[in-house]
Formats: sequence, C-alpha cells, structure tokens
Amino acid sequence: MVDFWMGAGLDGMVVDAVNWYIGFDWEKSASLISTMRRHPGDKLMLAEGGGAFHTDDPIGWILDGEWTALYDYGIDIPWEKENRPIIQSIDSGDPSIYEHALQNFHDRVIAAGGVLVAYVIDMKDPVKQRLAEQLIATSGDLPCYCGPDDATNHPSSGVTAILKLKAQHPALYQNSSRRRIVTDHDENIYATVRYAADESEQILVVFNFASHPITVQVDARAVNGTRYWDLESEKPVVPTNGALDLELEGYGHRLFRVNP
Repeated sequence: MVDFWMGAGLDGMVVDAVNWYIGFDWEKSASLISTMRRHPGDKLMLAEGGGAFHTDDPIGWILDGEWTALYDYGIDIPWEKENRPIIQSIDSGDPSIYEHALQNFHDRVIAAGGVLVAYVIDMKDPVKQRLAEQLIATSGDLPCYCGPDDATNHPSSGVTAILKLKAQHPALYQNSSRRRIVTDHDENIYATVRYAADESEQILVVFNFASHPITVQVDARAVNGTRYWDLESEKPVVPTNGALDLELEGYGHRLFRVNP
C-alpha cells in the first residue's frame, strides 16, 4: 500500500493512530519508514498520536522512530478538555500559557530535528479564530486545515496574507526558533523574535491577547537590531529610547523584519 501511494507521487503520509496499533513497535515503524524512503525526494512522515499520551515522549518518534513530523499536541489535545493550552491562553488573554506549551513540546521536537503540524482549532468566535490561526502560522507550526466544519477547513478572513508571509520568510518556517522579548504589558502582549535556521533573517512578532487595543513598549534593547521593517505596511519603524512603541488593536498583531 505504501509503495502504491508513494508511487502515485505523494510527498509523504500521515499514519493514523500509531499508538493504538496492536503490536506496533520500533521494528514495524522502521519497516514502514524505510518503505517510504525508497521513493525519491524529501518526505513528510507524520506519526499521528505520537507524543499525545503523556507517558509517550514525543522526541522518541523523531530520534528512534525516524519520523520527520508530529502533530503539536503541546498546544492542543482535542480529546482532552483540560489539555487545550492555545484555547485556554486566548480565552484568558494570558500568552504565558501558550509560551509554556511551546517550551514543553514544540521546542523539544524541533531540537530533535523534527517539525510540527498543528490542527486548526475552532475557537467559536471569528476574531479569536483569526488570532489562533495567525498565532499557529507564526510560531513555527504548519497549520493543518483538516477539520470537519467551515471554521477549521479553510483560512479565516485575514489569515491568507500571514500564510503567504510564512512561505516567504525562513524565520517563520517550521525549523525556525524563537525567543520571548519583554514588553510593558506582558500580561496580554506576546512578543518574540524568530530566527531562521539558516541565520538569514530575524523577525519580531508581537500579538495582543486582549480584546481591547493596547499601546505597548517592546524592549528593543533585548533585540539585536536597530531598524524594523513592518512586513504588512512595508514601512520602517525606529526605536525611541530603547523601546519600540506600538499600537495593537484588540487581538491584533505586528510583524517586523529586524535589520542590524
């Protein structure tokens, strides 16, 4: 079956529910992986369910199983109401919940050489929905529009532009990394510098997790840059007295290419 579908020209496979197959072990995993790799080109080989069950360390699927990708169960486990950090973070307006979720799962998988795919969740609110999708797209995950309803099977209004920027900028690729930057409103503002794996660029990403507009100061002294180019307005911004002064609408964002 693997040979048939890979021979049809697929770029890879998502293998469903690897944790639940009776008798599935590293030997059987290796056999499946080697079959996919017999076909030319890079492959997306995603072990669905890998790392989602708490006793199952996600990096085992990358290091021992030699899969290339996992779903990001650090930010959301759809079947566990108490383990949906991206929803909890947006609903509470607290970006630290999301950041901690990335540290515990996402960062470890990236460090092991894997990449992350994220289900696009249904926030039940169009404005929060847009924030969730933009957040996923700029956090080093690949958004998967594979949900059963209209809210999750295509990009929300205003998200397509972010997805295009993601495709154009290595600092937003799946193998990029990030560092959180201090602001004067860290209770609601989430600012990170993203680094391209090939060191070609840095991008400052700033999100407002509050429903109301916020005037925020981002600590530019913590960023190795002197000039910031807004990727959406295509206008430069220069720090004043060591701070980047920004206006963010409710659930809004700003993206800047950082110039030395």
